[in-house]
Amino acid sequence: MATYMIRDTRFMFNTHFSGNPKYDQRFHSTAPTGAIVIPDPEMAQELLDMGCKIKCTKPYEDDDPDEFIPTYYADVRCNMEGENPPLVHLITPNGERVTMDAEDMETIDRLQADKAIDKVNIVFSPWQVPATGNWRLYVRNMDVYQGLGNDPFAADFM
Repeated sequence: MATYMIRDTRFMFNTHFSGNPKYDQRFHSTAPTGAIVIPDPEMAQELLDMGCKIKCTKPYEDDDPDEFIPTYYADVRCNMEGENPPLVHLITPNGERVTMDAEDMETIDRLQADKAIDKVNIVFSPWQVPATGNWRLYVRNMDVYQGLGNDPFAADFM
């Protein structure tokens, strides 16, 4: 099974890795997903050629099309309840590496909603759904680096 690794990326939108529908503002889905930025256009094209659903930002009307740089992103699933759950860590601002389980995933959702995630390192694998032939990307390993967000007092405790 092919795996892909991206370092120093970010989530494109709010996540809902907990499966809590309140974090999926558009569809209120219970699927544990998040949209990850794919900074390498060649990787994005390789995944697209494979049949994965890769999305791309488009310029606004007032953007200069010659200067616009698209951002590629894709939904990744993080099935913490499966037979082989991914290894997910939260890296705190003081460098502590905390292993997350299914019950902890809402913490990542809340941090992303509060804009308190600095970066993400991720390893994921494409998987073809037998019934439909569609491809999904599944998290294998993920380190989520917690930032200070908009907490003006957080630095006092570092």
